[in-house]
Amino acid sequence: MDAKTAGHLIAIVGPSGAGKDSLMDGARDRLAHVYFMQRIITRAADAGGEAHRAVTPDAFEALRHDGKLLFNWQAHGLEYGIPIKARDLVLQGHSVVFNGSRHALASQRNLWPDLKVIWVTANRTLREARLSKRGRETAKDIGNRLAVNEPTIPSGALVVENDGRLAEGIKRMEEAILALIRGT
Repeated sequence: MDAKTAGHLIAIVGPSGAGKDSLMDGARDRLAHVYFMQRIITRAADAGGEAHRAVTPDAFEALRHDGKLLFNWQAHGLEYGIPIKARDLVLQGHSVVFNGSRHALASQRNLWPDLKVIWVTANRTLREARLSKRGRETAKDIGNRLAVNEPTIPSGALVVENDGRLAEGIKRMEEAILALIRGT
């Protein structure tokens, strides 16, 4: 990639319930020049939570097989993918943000060494309340999500704390995205 014309690929990661989707939705409204890539997930479209492109497991496998995914990973019994369009946009000079996976980050950085990372955090009590409120998982599923071992925050990642008011978290997210785009 030519550094003068290439854009930026930014992964937003963090534990379930940290508020990544809410922060991204708020930042999207304020950063019209940034592309927020919708994930492809083998989860029903009406399951609640983030807006995503719902596909069947067979359709997901076809996308993977046909090279239509830049990244793909498994988590919580589902398949997740980022469309290859993200790569194309970055190569055209655009900045692209996507909701990624802490556990797939190392392999994604192997595929895209210039991948930038924003790590969203929130305390466990707040995360549990948020997961319960969204109504998508059972109490057991929530317990399993909260019990996931946290990987180490990678070097160079910007951390956005999301323990306060939503407006404060959105402002921090916006500032983090802009800092990565500007290289500051």
